[in-house]
Amino acid sequence: MEAIARNRNAPRLARVAWSAEEERVLFECLLTQPRVEPYGLRAGWVDLVITMFNARVPWKNPNPTAIHSKYRMMRREHGVVRMLLQDGFWLDEESHLIVGEDWFWDAWMQVYLLIFGMS
Repeated sequence: MEAIARNRNAPRLARVAWSAEEERVLFECLLTQPRVEPYGLRAGWVDLVITMFNARVPWKNPNPTAIHSKYRMMRREHGVVRMLLQDGFWLDEESHLIVGEDWFWDAWMQVYLLIFGMS
C-alpha cells in the first residue's frame, strides 16, 4: 500500500475557535444525520452539516476539516463522560458537572495514570 505524501509547503488550515453557542448549533446539526452501524455517519454527511450550520451561523463558515475535527473531539469527550458516569460518578443536575467523592476521584486518577503510563 502506498503512503500518501504530504506537501510540506502547502498552506495549513487555521485552527477554528468554537464558542459554546456554535458548538450547540453544530451538535444540533449533527443530531439530524442518520447513524450507520456500528457507529458513524453516512457518506456525505459533512456537506449537509456545513449547509445546515451555515444557515444558522452564517458568520462562521467552517471548512470540512474543522467540522470533522470538532466531531471527533465531541465523540472523544462523550466517551470520557460516559466512562466516568459508568465508573460511579454522577451528574449534578444543577451545576451540570460530573461529581464524586474526593477519595473516588483520587483512586480513579491513579488508575487512569497507571493505564496510560503517566505516572
